[in-house]
Amino acid sequence: MIQQFPWVTFSAKMIKSILRPVHAGELKTPYIGEEGSGDNGSKVRFYLLVNTEDGVIQDAKFKAFGETLLIGAADIICELVMQKNYGSAKRISAELVEKTAEERSHKKGFPSEAASYINLALEALDLALAKCDGLPIPEEFLVTPVDLSDLKNGDYPNWAALTHVERIALISEVLTHEIAPYVQLDGGDVKIKELKNDIELTIKYEGSCTTCISSTGSTLNAIQQILRARVHPQLVVIPDL
Repeated sequence: MIQQFPWVTFSAKMIKSILRPVHAGELKTPYIGEEGSGDNGSKVRFYLLVNTEDGVIQDAKFKAFGETLLIGAADIICELVMQKNYGSAKRISAELVEKTAEERSHKKGFPSEAASYINLALEALDLALAKCDGLPIPEEFLVTPVDLSDLKNGDYPNWAALTHVERIALISEVLTHEIAPYVQLDGGDVKIKELKNDIELTIKYEGSCTTCISSTGSTLNAIQQILRARVHPQLVVIPDL
């Protein structure tokens, strides 16, 4: 018997994912994962379109049968894996799926009893991602998040000789390859807003980072230390909150 949940307990984002799922459908691809059984009331299948040159998931679709929560979970998971390499996608957790479905008012997207549906969808995703093993991933995405204890001041570029545009480009490259892949796993992102007085960098948080306490604490400290180690030892990072 399929368990029913009152829709009043769902967030607006969750209801939208159920009623108008963006990623419902199928793709012609070898990267498919399926879990569950229609006989038991719940079944979900993921289709991933993966760039075989860099392992980045370019598109994701799903088909689901059963409780409406499974449809919502599958649609949100597809949203999360888009434009991530398959290695990063493997790190998507049930907690991240739940957080992505929340509203800014912190209204939960899923009732607490929905864990089994989220886990079922993640198991199907894992099966699809496992078929990607062996595809190349750029080296910068293979490393684990930077261990700050190992950061050492390297050979800095000739900062004074760089133009403003070149400085922005250098900072952007570090953000893209060493910082963004990890904050994006938690539904957030970080962008450059402006660079003033040569070393005062203002960054703008996006997604879940805008409401995360660590965005002004440990996350901000990590971003500044990484940029100081890679770009300029006196760079000051300021969040635009």
